[in-house]
Amino acid sequence: MNPPKLDLYNGLIEHAARSIVLFECFFPHRLSVEDIRVIEHLAVYGEDVGYKTSLQNRGEGRAGAFRFREEMVRDAIAFLVAGGLVEGDEEGGYKATAEDRWAYGLSDHGDEIFRVCCHMRAKADEIGVREYIATLKADILARVDEPLGGMSDDPEFRLYEERLHKDVVRMEGLDMAIYQFKRNLGLKVSDHPCLDADWLESLSVAAEKEAAGCERRIRELQRMRSDA
Repeated sequence: MNPPKLDLYNGLIEHAARSIVLFECFFPHRLSVEDIRVIEHLAVYGEDVGYKTSLQNRGEGRAGAFRFREEMVRDAIAFLVAGGLVEGDEEGGYKATAEDRWAYGLSDHGDEIFRVCCHMRAKADEIGVREYIATLKADILARVDEPLGGMSDDPEFRLYEERLHKDVVRMEGLDMAIYQFKRNLGLKVSDHPCLDADWLESLSVAAEKEAAGCERRIRELQRMRSDA
């Protein structure tokens, strides 16, 4: 079997990291694949659920990505089940095997996901989990056909620099998530090609290189502006 691809952005490990956080925030509730798809999609767009900030830029047409998340979410859940961090099945739903497997305070990105998911859990407790998730999904579907926005005018590449800063934080969060998955390999209950210490280490190295590349481009942009 060929080794899994080392996908950094929206890859298996990034989706699994977001999913385990929301599983723990909604513990002990059981959640369906569709529930996870809704919550995980909104975890990076905190302002869409009334939180004060968003990890990713809230560009026009962002809801369109919701269409493509089901397979990603299923893959993430399968990874977490094999890793012993989540239990359940399609019929009865899934939940975290414990409330405190995942550590927080290790990365700004991971902590932001945690805070947004806690914000959603608090709202769900007010009106009921099922009702709240249904409301969130209806809002996403109402916007899912919005066209993607055009390129913004950015003559000094400041918006590009802002995105690069967010990508640095994102890669640092991914690296810390990889560290935690490696730490929890002893919980593994079945084989999975990505539950392999060497593969996870290779992904960690790739994330560190990507973050360094983003930081280098930020310095180049800042030097370009200072020389102008």
